[in-house]
Amino acid sequence: MKRIALFLALSAVYGVSYANGGIENVQGMASITYSGHRINSQEKQQAFLNAEKNAIVRYYAKEGDSSTANFSSVEQSVMNNISNYILGASVISQVDHKSLHMYQISLQVQLNSSLLD
Repeated sequence: MKRIALFLALSAVYGVSYANGGIENVQGMASITYSGHRINSQEKQQAFLNAEKNAIVRYYAKEGDSSTANFSSVEQSVMNNISNYILGASVISQVDHKSLHMYQISLQVQLNSSLLD
């Protein structure tokens, strides 16, 4: 009976990892400086996009030397079509340092690792 329970538990764990095989969760961060009294929506969008791009760079850096070398050859294409590789993004934190005119954002990004590989 214990063997059956262990087998079922292991099957469930491996099934979950297999199901998530094409999705990789990576954090991305960005900070921008702005010139006005407060940050506008366009600048916030740019910071969000920069954080998504940072997540992709971090993904390749985590994968190792050969992936990083391959990334340099396709980086422009990936960054120009970033929406093809990002499945979703959630804001972890966002801070507006008004006295410094600096906005920082951190994201949790779900990447389509199958396409990136």
